[in-house]
Amino acid sequence: MFGVGDDQMTKLRSRSNVGVIALVLVFGLIGAGCTAVSSDSDGARNFYESLDLASPSAAVETFSDAFARNDFMTVWLTFDVTTQERIGDSFDLLQWPILIDTDAVPNMGSEMASILSLDNLETTDRWYLFDEIMMIADRNDAYLIDLSGDVTLGEESQVGDDVEVSSAVEGIDGEVRFSLVESPSGRWRVYQVIVPGGDETAIPWSVPSG
Repeated sequence: MFGVGDDQMTKLRSRSNVGVIALVLVFGLIGAGCTAVSSDSDGARNFYESLDLASPSAAVETFSDAFARNDFMTVWLTFDVTTQERIGDSFDLLQWPILIDTDAVPNMGSEMASILSLDNLETTDRWYLFDEIMMIADRNDAYLIDLSGDVTLGEESQVGDDVEVSSAVEGIDGEVRFSLVESPSGRWRVYQVIVPGGDETAIPWSVPSG
């Protein structure tokens, strides 16, 4: 009564073989993907560890390359922790002008209201808010310091306990300096970006005051 005919058995075996082949392909692709991630990140445990911050110049390259790609999460992670805290304080006080040229944004109030709306908020992490604000700048040509052009690195120089990396940035007249701090783990992080005549008390973007 419950027997299976030869034709049915052939179909079942065929389906079984297809399923096995599919599983082999899926696990093969997963394995290849894992291998690629491990190789590309040089064994990094997380995204932050995959960033090249081995030297001041390497950190500036990581920082400026991310800026040019509108990858402001990476820009945030490359900032020194003191700079991150300073930016975080500006969020709490709604001091957006330390990050972007709010005068160049016609509807800054509505832009921020949209970002902070519970209907649109993806996460409360600070990197996300920084990324969203910098994208407002990108849409409105409102960067305080625009690093989206080619950045050509110059010399590293010791300034106290920190290091400055001079650079030429496409679209900016004069030397642009990146001030970097060494983290406890020995990685280099960007503390401040300084343009000629910039107010060096302004963090992270040191631009002329007034």
